[in-house]
Amino acid sequence: MPKSILRIALIPLVFASASVGQAQSTETPKPAETQESYVLTLTLKITDQAKVTTNQVYTLTALNAVRDGSLSSLDNRAREFSNPSVRDGNRVPILTSKDGDKSEVQYIDIGTNIDIQSVQKVGSLLAMQIKIENSAALPNPEWKEEPLIRQTRYSIAPAVTIGKLSTVYSSTDAVDGHKVEILLLAKPLDAK
Repeated sequence: MPKSILRIALIPLVFASASVGQAQSTETPKPAETQESYVLTLTLKITDQAKVTTNQVYTLTALNAVRDGSLSSLDNRAREFSNPSVRDGNRVPILTSKDGDKSEVQYIDIGTNIDIQSVQKVGSLLAMQIKIENSAALPNPEWKEEPLIRQTRYSIAPAVTIGKLSTVYSSTDAVDGHKVEILLLAKPLDAK
């Protein structure tokens, strides 16, 4: 008698565990949504009368991020990329007045500021908003003591093919031949 009670008690457990096992095996795990982070290589090339005067290369990373600011490639919340930026420059003294032995100097900032925003992957393209400010102190042929300050600002919205070097801006001044080119290469962060 004890054996039959034991068998009757075990039969429901066997069926229950089999049905739980079947329920677990029919569920397929959902793949985690991932989006890559990107390495952005931006080149600012300036030529004056066919001579390269500036060739600056900046490498920035647009990290995959979520709206609450934490970084994650496995999170299923709405995605954004970080907004990389660069501040690269010097302070240059400019003589503002000279009276005998006394001179007054004002310092100005020269260099390059780059801000990249609104990075989005659209198919095989990477789209973004790029703002660049560039200033340089050049020799002034009229006043030897004071440099000539050249300032330029660019605001462009390129969509580039991932993995391909692209010219995203090009301009030539018709008067003096001053030429500016901005090149961009976007590669996945884990690309070799």
